[in-house]
Amino acid sequence: TYDSTLNISYGTAIDYAGNSVPLTLDLYKPHNNYCNRPIMILVHGGAWVAGTKNDVDLVAMSKFFVQRGYVVANINYRLGNHKTNNYTKYAFCSESLASPCAYVADSAEVIRANYRGMQDLKGVIRYMKNRHGMDSSDYKNVFLAGESAGGFLCLSAAFVNDSTEVHPSCKAIADAVVADADMS
Repeated sequence: TYDSTLNISYGTAIDYAGNSVPLTLDLYKPHNNYCNRPIMILVHGGAWVAGTKNDVDLVAMSKFFVQRGYVVANINYRLGNHKTNNYTKYAFCSESLASPCAYVADSAEVIRANYRGMQDLKGVIRYMKNRHGMDSSDYKNVFLAGESAGGFLCLSAAFVNDSTEVHPSCKAIADAVVADADMS
């Protein structure tokens, strides 16, 4: 058995369009509060433009890991990338804003979206480590798991350790064009 607390704020950040967005996680903890439980952080996929911690498979994974003794943080991170006014949607894109398409303005947008998500993931790692006493967790045993884009975020968070490893597209760049109204 386990307890869950949904929509815990672990911070705010500026998205691709310059908007401040809340960063949230769902926390799952085993009922027995034995000390030194490992931390599992789960990251959803969605091509950096869609997906959520509420996706059925992520909720199922959260329950799977908490039942095996992990303290689980299932997270949301910043989504989206810039689109150009003349971008043509490909055949499988929906007209619905509830199901957005990947509007990539240039080849660096995916790199930038991954970098923003990695920053958010590193933020939740710090957050979970700082609250280890509240969660009876072992801040020295943190595991990351993600699907699709979430997997890329986990790899980036694990291996990008200093500024020399950050892709040049993620460093100081000119302001992007203002996002189209349907994407802000």
